[in-house]
Amino acid sequence: MKTNSGILIESALKIKDSAWVDVRCPREFSKGHFTGAINIPIFSDDEYEKLGTTYRIKGQEEAVKLGESYAKKSTPDILNQFSSLNNQNLIIYCARGGMRSKGMEMILDDSPSSIYRIDKGYKSIRKYSLSAFSEKRTVVIIAGSTGTGKTDILKNMKIKGYNIIDLEGLASHRGSAFGDLGLKEQPTQQQFENNLSIDWQNIDKEYPVFIESESDYYRTRLTHSL
Repeated sequence: MKTNSGILIESALKIKDSAWVDVRCPREFSKGHFTGAINIPIFSDDEYEKLGTTYRIKGQEEAVKLGESYAKKSTPDILNQFSSLNNQNLIIYCARGGMRSKGMEMILDDSPSSIYRIDKGYKSIRKYSLSAFSEKRTVVIIAGSTGTGKTDILKNMKIKGYNIIDLEGLASHRGSAFGDLGLKEQPTQQQFENNLSIDWQNIDKEYPVFIESESDYYRTRLTHSL
């Protein structure tokens, strides 16, 4: 294994043939994560909660010992999950780039992949995501009543190379009488912001971006994001 600890997210985004792995507990991952990352937690929700309690009551040394015992027990399952990833590079992160991601580095010591640990972890990912909205764009809103085909227009524009952002797709919500009918589970506000940030950064900055005129549902979510 080749380890590259403390890499900045800007550098990590340039790495090809990579898989992003969030090693935080499932509860943290569900609240918000790097778009496209998978969750291979080093601790379960319950274990992480017990570690926090142990740290507060018995101190850091006892918490570290307990954490090591949890990690040792879960190592076979963790390695099995990583074995299904055939990427040359693995980019891992925890909450702040600390003990959990460093512990995962130790577990992956014999991995044939190169391991990159994000400096300051998910905290830096969130900062990077939110900072993207300070980059201004010319936005054109396509308006019309429900059922007039606004989404189809956007899809056709995307095929033809125009900058479009599909708010319905990002929010898993149609923002109309149809709501989330037939769509996948809606992301949290935090995850919606992360996903929107990726699209916001990837569009061509030299040209306008087209979005669909939506209901108060979207205006509320966008107000929190932009």
